[in-house]
Amino acid sequence: MNQENGNVLHVAFASDNNYIEFVAVAIASILETNKWMNHTYIHLLSNNVESSSIEKIKKLFCSESIELLTYDISDLRQRLHVEIPPTIALTSYARLFIADLLPVDINKVLYLDCDIVVNGSLKELFNYIFKEDEWIAGVLDTLPDTSSKIDIGIKPNSPYINAGVLLINLETWRRNKVSENCIHFLLKHNGNVHHHDQGIINAVCDEKKKIISPKYNMTSTYFSHPYSLLSKTNEPFYSEEEYDNSIKSPIILHFTEGFYNRPWISNSKHPYKSLYFKYRSLTEWKDSPLKQDTRKFYVKWLGWTFLHCPYCCYRILSNLISFTAKVCQK
Repeated sequence: MNQENGNVLHVAFASDNNYIEFVAVAIASILETNKWMNHTYIHLLSNNVESSSIEKIKKLFCSESIELLTYDISDLRQRLHVEIPPTIALTSYARLFIADLLPVDINKVLYLDCDIVVNGSLKELFNYIFKEDEWIAGVLDTLPDTSSKIDIGIKPNSPYINAGVLLINLETWRRNKVSENCIHFLLKHNGNVHHHDQGIINAVCDEKKKIISPKYNMTSTYFSHPYSLLSKTNEPFYSEEEYDNSIKSPIILHFTEGFYNRPWISNSKHPYKSLYFKYRSLTEWKDSPLKQDTRKFYVKWLGWTFLHCPYCCYRILSNLISFTAKVCQK
């Protein structure tokens, strides 16, 4: 699996059976938009994904130049050594162990969340050569304030990346025992870390991050929120020119929860939802029914206000909801 050849790509996903449909869509988009590859290795960290689903993906996509390799992570709960809050899928924590799971002759991998679609070439990104003090590369997240950073013990002006798209320097992770340090951090916080495994990665890899263009991880907030707001609440952040260019030509679309909702939700207003269905049509899950919006009524109300009313109205409503929630807790 030597990757010295510039036309070899290693991509990793972590999934349980609930998300394997999205993995298939992501793989379809990668293969359609990255014809430059001589060989593609897709590494699936599998948390009890049904063998029939894995066989569907292999039958559809695999060939002499495209391989799907699976790694059993059904023991993930034991690996963590501590209970975590039920507010996130357990499988999300699998990326913490990726350097230990993948073969040692692989020194770099592009980790992708399941809910992404690739819209352009990954060659420049994957062939980036890490510097000695760079353990990971990612896109700056769009945070509402600095609490996420303060809660994990990094400076308010430290870079904070979204963990949905990560170019990981596996060689450095192994040498510096990053996976082990991540578990120590989790245990130190008794399993409760702001933003879960994303917060852990940002804390453990603080000052070891390479910040890449937002075009490689365009979360939903990049489309729903104006630059003036994002640049005000995030430091550091991108220039307005880089932000605008990424909006116009995104390479990786990350369908995170947000005011537009995800493409597979019946009332989604995401500007790129048609692209998701384009690639879903190439999979065995092309006829899957849309899911219903299960968000609380006040979350829907808040989103509608943000998208259709002056920002001051959104802030008033947001503060009112927060105040009501605190009163109800007393």
